[in-house]
Amino acid sequence: MTILAMHHENDPKQAIIDAVGDLSPATVMHNELLVGVYIRPDSYKTKTGHEIFLTQNFREEDKFQGKVGVVLAKGPLAFVDDADIQFHGQDVNVGDWIVFHSGDGWSLTIRGVLCRMVRDNAVRMIVPTPDFVY
Repeated sequence: MTILAMHHENDPKQAIIDAVGDLSPATVMHNELLVGVYIRPDSYKTKTGHEIFLTQNFREEDKFQGKVGVVLAKGPLAFVDDADIQFHGQDVNVGDWIVFHSGDGWSLTIRGVLCRMVRDNAVRMIVPTPDFVY
């Protein structure tokens, strides 16, 4: 169940992946994750089927406070146990939706897509859809 079922014309995961494009010329380093930040669409549907439109200012907040994104790439040391942190088998995959504190990520833009570099130990949850949390 999602809190707000957003109205998506296209799959948001695929839209982010397509917009970022080929990442093979780049290498994510160490224990970092490259995450494409989810920006909510301009409307959502209520449980009764009504469509509510969001203002541009409301959606702009996702650029600064967005806490959900799709994993686009992983550094070679992401989720590898070391002397300080043990993950006990937990891991994320490219294509997973993850939740993180917006302040835990370094913001950057790749081909016009807002992204964040997030350390592996800053991942709070894996969720089935970006609308799972608000």
